[in-house]
Amino acid sequence: MLEALKINKKECVTLLILLFVTVALRLPFLGYSDFYGDETKTFYWDKTVPAQEFLLNQRKGPVQFIVVWVMQELVGGFDELLTRVPFALAGIGAVFALYFFIKELFDWKVASITASLFSLTGFYIAFSRTIQYQSFLLLFGFLANWFFVAARKLEKHKQGFFILSGVFIALAFLSHWDALFFVIPIGFQLVYFFKDFNFKRLGIYLLLPFVIILGAFFIPYCANGFMKEQTFGYIERRLSGGAFLPNSSPYTIFVYNHFIWFFLPLIFALGAFFLPLDTPAIRTWKINSFIFWLVLSGIVFQFAFSNPGTHIHNYLIPLYVLAGVGFIRGLNFLHSGILKRFLVYGFTLLMTGNFVYNAFIFLPNLHLGYPWRSTSYKFLHLKKADKSKHLFLYGFPYNRGWRKMREYLLSKDGVRNVYTNDNATVAKFYLKEYDIISPGSNFFPQYYILVRNSHELKFPGDNFLRSYSLEKVIYKDGVPISSIYKLK
Repeated sequence: MLEALKINKKECVTLLILLFVTVALRLPFLGYSDFYGDETKTFYWDKTVPAQEFLLNQRKGPVQFIVVWVMQELVGGFDELLTRVPFALAGIGAVFALYFFIKELFDWKVASITASLFSLTGFYIAFSRTIQYQSFLLLFGFLANWFFVAARKLEKHKQGFFILSGVFIALAFLSHWDALFFVIPIGFQLVYFFKDFNFKRLGIYLLLPFVIILGAFFIPYCANGFMKEQTFGYIERRLSGGAFLPNSSPYTIFVYNHFIWFFLPLIFALGAFFLPLDTPAIRTWKINSFIFWLVLSGIVFQFAFSNPGTHIHNYLIPLYVLAGVGFIRGLNFLHSGILKRFLVYGFTLLMTGNFVYNAFIFLPNLHLGYPWRSTSYKFLHLKKADKSKHLFLYGFPYNRGWRKMREYLLSKDGVRNVYTNDNATVAKFYLKEYDIISPGSNFFPQYYILVRNSHELKFPGDNFLRSYSLEKVIYKDGVPISSIYKLK
């Protein structure tokens, strides 16, 4: 670990650029968007439910719920900006935890390519801009691997690093079940360097803190039946896909990573397989661990799960590592300085282009409306998301004036129930004082909220609107974004 922290001048410049692009796409205007439906599910706002029951009655570990709860206590409520800040910082930290982990395994050049691809991927930008477990899962998973590799190399103080590795991998599992994939590189080291480990001490320093931390949550989680009620049922629905629209993983990747040329560098992952090794075969286990990660996650999320959603990002991580290895091997294989410069400049140009695309997609001050509507601006042509496929859309700029709608309805007397074409879970949070219900054959809700370019991308028919009269139009920057109707 200490070796990985030694930085030369070229690496320092690279890290500063990486820091700039990572922060620039994650922190600005973080509080612009209304809360997403899945974000509101992390809120412990019903204090009539005991905290222990709330944390146990979930489909995953408690990390994201505890982080949100702490922020709620600190700021006295749920603020769109402040509640998201810890997740954004974790997302930024994950980029650099990955960098130093890969540097510890290979070198800073491989780490630079890998971390650049990771930092500029739409999935990881979106995760960092939402209240979701992914940023903490990634941060803890990469830290666990970094500390484990460092501990194996050290002569002194390795016990402390093994303890930290065990703690972080436990925290990764308390973030989400996907932590299973982050154990793969650790497992490969245990196999390849079997004779070098004192497994009795390893059990004390690595396994014991892991078991203690995990047991504190999962023993009551399993004993009280929440595992069966929540997790197994959810996994079964994802496996069968019966409760969802048709899934298309390539399309999901494309929606989050609209700059298709961004994937050109991934052909260098082939270099990890075919180009000659530039160092002794001791590196073989490293390559094999990421190949195994890629294959296993690919099988799980492309073949076992009918609707994996954004969990497909799990096979992008090892793909980026292999691309980094292949890219540097390709540079070392070339003898022409001109070709080497062409390769480096070409990669830099592609990453710059992707940075610009992502800025227009994810930053509210530059946002053109994608993916809620098709937009074109000079060289940018972005087609709105196709909702005939099941998409989990997080992290894109989305402000439809829900707080203003709340203020308006609270100012009215006798409001009982509301219907909206937007996400019902979001409506239930912002309008928690009212019933959020759908119309029936002989029933129309008292108020109807029409959201333009809604998260659900759906609109009512003309016959439905004839029963309502317009009461209020909500504007954002002079543009109408939502309308409130009342039943005639």
